[in-house]
Amino acid sequence: MRTFPECYGCLLKQAASAMNYGRVDQRTQIQTIKEVLHTLEKADDSLSPSNLAGQANQVIRELVGIEDLYQKIKQESHILAEEYLEDLRDLSHEGSDKLKQGLKISAAGNIIDVNHIESLKIEKLEKMNRISNEIHDIKESCNTGEPIDIEVLLALIRVESAFKNF
Repeated sequence: MRTFPECYGCLLKQAASAMNYGRVDQRTQIQTIKEVLHTLEKADDSLSPSNLAGQANQVIRELVGIEDLYQKIKQESHILAEEYLEDLRDLSHEGSDKLKQGLKISAAGNIIDVNHIESLKIEKLEKMNRISNEIHDIKESCNTGEPIDIEVLLALIRVESAFKNF
């Protein structure tokens, strides 16, 4: 993936968000953001956004002294995901290619970006319900045992879109 100018703003927002999740005091946040800015300024422009995020996260871990600022949100997300586990297990066993089916489910789950979860507060249940409906639609589409069609791919895109709107 190529780095675009918009990526830098997103990286800074991600750094601030990570420190909010880790309950880092404001003074430390400001000092850390300044150091992240300095690191990004020195970084090679040809690096991917993922690589740049890794460098920014390393600065944050070093200055804040917390190895995993997302630990709490990961635990909460895991608990939430467990609510869908049985449906996803059922879905993974449907269709003629169970491995491919499992990979599709895994890909959909990896779409989630915890930095967008802050806006979940009030809409959380509604959106999770929509996502559950999308999973149900995908499951119904796959009951035929036929190769996945464009409608199923569109359903996965809708799931991705729902997660991006968190």
